[in-house]
Amino acid sequence: MSKLLLALFGLLLAFGTQAQTADTLKKIRDSKTITLGFRTDSPPFSFTGPDGQPAGYTVDLCKRVAASIERTLGGSLAVKWVPVTSANRFDQVTSGAIDLECGNTTVTLGRQERVDFSNMTFVDGGAVLVLAESKLGRLSDLAARRSG
Repeated sequence: MSKLLLALFGLLLAFGTQAQTADTLKKIRDSKTITLGFRTDSPPFSFTGPDGQPAGYTVDLCKRVAASIERTLGGSLAVKWVPVTSANRFDQVTSGAIDLECGNTTVTLGRQERVDFSNMTFVDGGAVLVLAESKLGRLSDLAARRSG
């Protein structure tokens, strides 16, 4: 369980430097509030649930991170949820408006210049698997083939 919490705590590292992280943790400790940004329209990761509350896989992860920080700081911690969009989420983190973004975001080199990312929580991709001797090198090579 502690390894999972440590991995989830890594989600908090959504800032460019350790000094910023320390400042964020100090802000959280002093205010006794953690501000979590969530996407309203990115199911199943982050969305507004039928009850009007944040829901989804990464929202659940963020709740666990907040609980871990609460235990680490010793005391009650209020959780404030702020809706963010794909267009403003990075600005919300870098400006300090939110402490952590709870959503699905593709890691790119350009984005890594602005913020840090947690370990991957979801991997997606597509591929075609064929026998080496099939001599299929491109998807277009499948055009003349029939299934069956």
